[in-house]
Amino acid sequence: MLNKIFCKNMKLSAVFLTCSLMQQNIYAGFFDQLGQGLKQSLSGSAVQQATTPAKGTAQKVTVPTGSVKKTVNIRSGPGTSHGKSGSLNSKSMIRILGTEGNWLQIEADTSNGLVNGWVYKPLVSIDGTTTMLASDVARATSATATSAATTGAIQGNSPSQNRSQSVQYAGYSLAFQPVKSMMAKGNLSGIDSFFTDREKTVLKNKSKWDSIEEIGLLRWMERGTLYLDKGDLENSITAYSNAEDILTVREGDSKVSDFFSSITSFATETVSGNEEFQEYPGVGYEKVLMLNYKSISFLLDGQRKAYNVSRRAIDWQNMEKEKFRDEIEAIKKEKKKQKVAVADSNEDWNKKYKALDKIANKVPSAFVNPFGYYVTGMIQEFESKKDPSLKDNARIAYQKALELNPKSTVLKQAVKDMKSKKNYGNKRLLHLVVGDGFVPEKKMLIYNIPANNGSVIPVKLPIYEPVASKVARVELQTSGGKRLAKLSMVADIEAICLRHQKDSEAFRSLKMILATVRATGVTAVTSQFGSLGNKVGSAVNDTAAPDMRSWMSLPAKLQAARIYVSKNTKNLKVVSFDSRGRRLASKSIKLNGQSDAFIYARSVDKQLYVHNSKALWTASH
Repeated sequence: MLNKIFCKNMKLSAVFLTCSLMQQNIYAGFFDQLGQGLKQSLSGSAVQQATTPAKGTAQKVTVPTGSVKKTVNIRSGPGTSHGKSGSLNSKSMIRILGTEGNWLQIEADTSNGLVNGWVYKPLVSIDGTTTMLASDVARATSATATSAATTGAIQGNSPSQNRSQSVQYAGYSLAFQPVKSMMAKGNLSGIDSFFTDREKTVLKNKSKWDSIEEIGLLRWMERGTLYLDKGDLENSITAYSNAEDILTVREGDSKVSDFFSSITSFATETVSGNEEFQEYPGVGYEKVLMLNYKSISFLLDGQRKAYNVSRRAIDWQNMEKEKFRDEIEAIKKEKKKQKVAVADSNEDWNKKYKALDKIANKVPSAFVNPFGYYVTGMIQEFESKKDPSLKDNARIAYQKALELNPKSTVLKQAVKDMKSKKNYGNKRLLHLVVGDGFVPEKKMLIYNIPANNGSVIPVKLPIYEPVASKVARVELQTSGGKRLAKLSMVADIEAICLRHQKDSEAFRSLKMILATVRATGVTAVTSQFGSLGNKVGSAVNDTAAPDMRSWMSLPAKLQAARIYVSKNTKNLKVVSFDSRGRRLASKSIKLNGQSDAFIYARSVDKQLYVHNSKALWTASH
């Protein structure tokens, strides 16, 4: 926190002025040197072609393990167009190093020695984890990439034309795969052990707040999802409260530091490849969803506190929107001012991102999550049953939610009903929210750029990719199987995530430059910045990778149904179906008494976790 040192004990206005000038001075030189360094690296005149691993303790990473279900071919790349390099017998044990589509990049020990390559994912069972040296993972994945690139050259592409690329799991996204596998198999207790086993050592002799900080923002958000899916509301509320506290403290600490440090930190970490060793900052839309999920936990616990949390979610979304806009404008302005040669958005490396625009374009920005307004409307509607004057407040909240998602059937009907004078006092109101699937995964795009001197520059960038779900629709049914409601979208988290990626193109093009500088070891760039440059240069090594962290247990979408049923209704069912209309999962719900209720369910392929709320606060008034 350099700016805290420089700006300590100064008045707030002077602090902002000083930090602003410092940032401008640093970036004026930094962007200029990056532009020169990139030109040198691509022309083959860089100081070094490769970097040397930093001295010190070897870095270890956790990777998923599995076994093949039957004899499977090993291929040199992710697809049947790539040649066969061998095979594995049924029940052979493998280590999973990456993935692309329906293909897994693997390594295995065989009677003929160590083999690596790509196998067809449906023929593999993922069942555990192990640790490997990061350098071994890099060696294995590099060998496979080289083989695929060679195949391309044999098929007619000269080395100077071939810009091979692959997408694979790495870092956090790789280590988290066993958790997702356990969620899909219904093993939530195994997930709890997965977290606690890793926290025992680091939390020993720590104070309460130090323990909260040590576990960190991301793990508290992941834990909140786990506890909520288990129906452990006390721990879910605690987890999300800890996450909110961390963000609140950081926000207070960074009032005078963000402008100075945001892009400097971003640039330094990208050049050094040291991104995953920093505090996880959280993405803007994740912070909003954290509060959305905290409100769900309070609703299930029957507490009106959900209302205040939802109002904060609305406010945070507006603040994060402004912050993101300012960051993008700052980068664009500085790049234009310094005339930095940015990576062309139409280049091959960007095509994988462009291919996701169809999903991203479903929403106009990453800050159109209507769930906060939906929950405030829901709470006011619950209360309007006894105080009709609140009905118009509920209509306004639903209307604001609808403005953010104009296609939502459930929101349209809610607005219509709130305008109606019909009295539903003799019926019970039910709100069902279902989180389905998984949010897009953050993976590593490895793009090999050929330099004029014949060498290949491997550039690593983060990329979000959608996660396929078997679930095509979810219904609320009577105990006898009659459909009461087909759930409709409230918040399209998948689209919001990919929209954030699309709108971050200014960051991405800068990352491309910085990652290229790091990959080619352009020491001339970092040496221009004295101690800061030395720090950057000393951290450069050949196992560096971009930050692969994201809130991976989030669902891809939040759907909802809102219905009135007879107060005598005792049991209902939540049922999920695939695209061919076949039932995937079904769970019964036992309603409490005759009062209104909120129900939350999590759907992951053939698994359904369903929880009914405790008696709502309205039942006691």
